[in-house]
Amino acid sequence: MQSDQLWEPYRQNRIPYGQLSLANICGEWRPEETRYIDLQPGPVLHWLPRRADIERFTCVAEAVSPSGRLPTVVDVGAGSGLLGYLLASTGRLSVEAVEPDAHALGVGAAPATPGPASTGVGVGLSAYAHPHLALRAATCADFVRERAGGPVDVVVCSWMPARFDLAPEILRLDPSAIIYVRRDFAYLASEQPEHLEYHGRFALGDGYRLVGSWRTPSEGDVLDFLNACFEGALPVAVLNDNLIEVHVKASFAKAVLRSLTECATAGTYPWELETLEQIVHQRSGPPTLLNHLDHPAASPYLDAALAALMTVQPVR
Repeated sequence: MQSDQLWEPYRQNRIPYGQLSLANICGEWRPEETRYIDLQPGPVLHWLPRRADIERFTCVAEAVSPSGRLPTVVDVGAGSGLLGYLLASTGRLSVEAVEPDAHALGVGAAPATPGPASTGVGVGLSAYAHPHLALRAATCADFVRERAGGPVDVVVCSWMPARFDLAPEILRLDPSAIIYVRRDFAYLASEQPEHLEYHGRFALGDGYRLVGSWRTPSEGDVLDFLNACFEGALPVAVLNDNLIEVHVKASFAKAVLRSLTECATAGTYPWELETLEQIVHQRSGPPTLLNHLDHPAASPYLDAALAALMTVQPVR
């Protein structure tokens, strides 16, 4: 059975970009629920994108792409399409977002999204439509088989559930660079050894070299922080238990490493600028423990956690 056949439909809340905040981008905390799976979903399922992360992705794409055209980026497992939208919104990339769940992506009967030529798989409009973004409602295997476009410069994969292995399909696209956003399995295995078996799904063979990585918050980091803000659960620690890894073909290693080193952040997203008070008051539903922010023990913990969420770590 191919990995794509194992996909189960999941639903993501396609909140318009202008309404996104730290309180909803990774899901909304509901105190009556005890499991993340029961939470109101957000447009980002697995991690918290910051503007500096997206700028680094863009710099990698520009470093491996021939001059004279926009670099082509394929986002595999695109979910709601928000990551593709953030990449396309730089104005420096041509992005194809591939997601097997048409409902999550928000496509179907709508006319085709402006962007690269249609491949014959499902296309349409979503809350994150952009002239440089093409949405593809298809399994990864179908997309690879039917894609009629030109070369792919970068593949981004920020969502590969435990029993999937999309690496074979990604490699068939023959990208110059592959960017994974994934769990740090070595870190997680310290408490749950079974996580180590998942690490092999991200192996790319001898044709690619890991040139840089940095830690990044998971959705669990964000939701734990929101729980502390909304329910007064202290202390709170941001573990940054996700890794962003950049793998490239050997011939591009020096150029990509230099681009990551020299890459400068161009601004911030709205959810990176919020204060504790703004975050707490954005919660949907009746407030419960807003006054705990006035407690002298609360603010230092929450300020430190918020800073950890928004601080982009150096490339290593």
